[in-house]
Amino acid sequence: MKLLIFSVISLFVIMGAFATEREFTIVGNSYPPYSYLKDGKFEGMDVDTIKAAFKKLNIKPVFKVRPWARAMAEVKSGESDTIFPLFKTKEREAFLEFPVIPLSYEKNILVVNGDSNKTAKKIIDIKGWSIGVAVENSYGKTFDEYKDIERIEAINNERLVLQLNAKNRMDAIIINELVFDNLVNEYILSGKIKRANFRKLEYVVNKAPLYIGFSKNSGINYKLVAEKFSDAMLQLHKEGVIEEITNRHMHQVSLQ
Repeated sequence: MKLLIFSVISLFVIMGAFATEREFTIVGNSYPPYSYLKDGKFEGMDVDTIKAAFKKLNIKPVFKVRPWARAMAEVKSGESDTIFPLFKTKEREAFLEFPVIPLSYEKNILVVNGDSNKTAKKIIDIKGWSIGVAVENSYGKTFDEYKDIERIEAINNERLVLQLNAKNRMDAIIINELVFDNLVNEYILSGKIKRANFRKLEYVVNKAPLYIGFSKNSGINYKLVAEKFSDAMLQLHKEGVIEEITNRHMHQVSLQ
């Protein structure tokens, strides 16, 4: 019993001492409502979750906006400590440590123009379709490896939504549902879209966890930090904090 108590106390002493020695540099890019810049500050659903978890660990996060390729390069080299939000893959596990508990989830759906008569309940229903995708994005193994469609690449999700609104030579687009709702609301408010003439299809392409990743090369005790981050996330779930953060941001998206 004494050994167990000593181990627990030692763990928190290590975390506290580490937190006072340095800040955690966290890199990411704009991916509303998960992360975005507002008045020069990084905000969003995942940003609030990270802040809440790090507060429990007495670690100060310093967020920096980076193009995705640069963000990935910085955690790979060890220039930055942490990156978010991202999928866990075998390739990334070579230089990143992932907590057991994810930050959030990404639900990718198919959306058609409101004037379209296309419907889909399963992947076979989209055979022969031309589908807009964001360049270099992954949508899960099933969709990524499906051969019987034409993929029309756009530079980002913003272009996908605008092209679909303009009925630009595609049957549908694939996109994160929360990201889609956020973009449509932004475009209506800014006047880029006068009317939201879209329809979400029944077929859900995939729902996958999004994580924070800790660099194995930046000098942090990545295994310990990932373990304690998971512990903090479990506490936040039990306390209802994660649910409150998620509901608040989803409510903000629906109001815009």
